[in-house]
Amino acid sequence: MIDHNRINELRHMEFAKVFRGYEPKEVDAVLSQVISEMTELLDERRGFEEKMAEFSARSGDISGKEALLGAAFLKAEQIAESLRESARRESEAMIEEARREASRILDEAKNVHARSVMEMEGTRDEWLLGLSSVRMDVQKLLTGLSQLEEKWLFLDPDQSRGNGEPEADA
Repeated sequence: MIDHNRINELRHMEFAKVFRGYEPKEVDAVLSQVISEMTELLDERRGFEEKMAEFSARSGDISGKEALLGAAFLKAEQIAESLRESARRESEAMIEEARREASRILDEAKNVHARSVMEMEGTRDEWLLGLSSVRMDVQKLLTGLSQLEEKWLFLDPDQSRGNGEPEADA
C-alpha cells in the first residue's frame, strides 16, 4: 500500500553503482517524478477519504432526519385520523341532538295546533250558540212587534187604509 513512509523510502533509496548501469541523474529524475505523482495521488486519496467520511456522517444525519420525518409523518397521520374520527363522532352527536330537538319542536307544534283547533272549535260553537240565542231573541222581538202592530191597527182602524205609518200632525 502506498503511504508517506513508502514515499520517504523511495526518496532516500540509493542504488549500487556499477559500470554499465543507468545514468544516476535520469534515475533520480524518474524517481522524483514517481514520488511527486505518488504524493499527489496520496493527497487526493486522503481528500476522497475525508469526503467519504463527511458523506458518511451526512448520510447518517440524513438517515436520522429521515427517520425523524417518517416518525413525524406517522404521528401526523395518526393525529389526522384521530381528528377525523373525533369530528365524525361530534358531527353524529350534533345531528342526533338536532333530530331530537326537531322532533321536540314538531311535537310541540302539533300540540299547539291541536289546542288551537280545539279552541277554534270551542269558539265557533260558542259563537253559533250565541248567534242562535240572538236569532231567538230577534224572533221574539219580531213576534212581539207583530203583535204590537196588530194591536195598534186594531185600536186605530184608519191607519190600515194608508201606508201603515201614523199621520203627521198638520
